[in-house]
Amino acid sequence: MAGAVLLFRWALERAGLFEWLLPAVAALVALGAGCYFLVLTAVSRRFRRTVVRNLPVDIRW
Repeated sequence: MAGAVLLFRWALERAGLFEWLLPAVAALVALGAGCYFLVLTAVSRRFRRTVVRNLPVDIRW
């Protein structure tokens, strides 16, 4: 993910869009965190149980 962020930053700087750097990097970080959460949810039963136990509402998986 860090490589993708650095590559994206370089591309924005090269294109002269430096003012869009912070929102673009923030969006990439959020996208990476979302992908990480979805993969953990799909792969790990233990992670799903931990999430369900920490939710303020009762849900069934």
